Amino acid sequence: MLTVFSSPAKSRLAPAEPFITTVLPKQLQDKPQVTALKSTTLLSRTLSSPYFTFKLVVRPTVTSNFPGLPKSEHRLDVSIVICNVLNKQSFDYKSQASIDFVDANNVPFTLRLGPIPISHARKNTPATIHHLIPTRCAAKVVTFASAKITITPCFALDYEISTLMIHESNQLIAMLDDPKFSDCLLLPSGTNAKPIHCSRVVLAKSSPFFHALFSSDGWSPGAQEPIKISWPAHILFPCLTYMYYGWLWRPHPAQMNKLMVDHKCEKTLDQFGHDEWGQVADLAHMLELPMAAWEAQCWAVKSMQEKQHQLVNTLDESLAKMSLAHAEVTKVESEE
Repeated sequence: MLTVFSSPAKSRLAPAEPFITTVLPKQLQDKPQVTALKSTTLLSRTLSSPYFTFKLVVRPTVTSNFPGLPKSEHRLDVSIVICNVLNKQSFDYKSQASIDFVDANNVPFTLRLGPIPISHARKNTPATIHHLIPTRCAAKVVTFASAKITITPCFALDYEISTLMIHESNQLIAMLDDPKFSDCLLLPSGTNAKPIHCSRVVLAKSSPFFHALFSSDGWSPGAQEPIKISWPAHILFPCLTYMYYGWLWRPHPAQMNKLMVDHKCEKTLDQFGHDEWGQVADLAHMLELPMAAWEAQCWAVKSMQEKQHQLVNTLDESLAKMSLAHAEVTKVESEE
């Protein structure tokens, strides 16, 4: 059987299935050569969460060993293809895991994969993730007793499967700050800040904060006064990106960077560091956008990790130069 679950999120487990067995063809049993079976789908499984669909396809490739040689360990080369059903794009994620050799007809193994770049697979429609698992084995008959695939969270932060919710707004980004498709204005803080044209429908659909604001008795549908936001434009725009686009993942939309340049923001999204992403997370919390806040925190952690790597590399280079200089001085002193 194949047991599939997502960790740490709680999701429905696929029902158990009987063992799947494949027998090597005659030429593999007799000849001492390394030959692979064709990729044949032995098991196709679909695990559905409330927001995401995982389809698992097990395709073992069995290889024979030379006679008289000890049985080697199995290496599982795992290729995960994240397919975008809408525009036929796909993203490859590859990993490896080793297991100890066990007798034929009982090959249990565990794969631990992560982090899977789910951010590259944000879709309009339910996505499909194919797990292709080729194996090498000296046995004539191979039975997959169980396979446990654990999807782990990315970066240092925890999340639940609900954060993989599919958004349907990735075409709306072109309508942001377009008066033809807008019926309200947001005014960021700052001396020379310009109002940003927005759609009440988009804001209210994405943010409970704006939904409550536009539903209140104090709000007039025909109001022309801009809504004042006590955050600068370069912090507000990422949250608008999320509400219109549904994601903050890089590379950021060129349309959004252009808007930030037009509004003379201090930085564009691709120039953000730990401090800027931290402020974005704070604003997202205020606007009740938990997924945007979580992703901004991820980018804040990522930025900090990149800065740490840069500091370590700089320190290593400095130490190397000091060592080289010390060696030169020692050489000169010895010659004298």
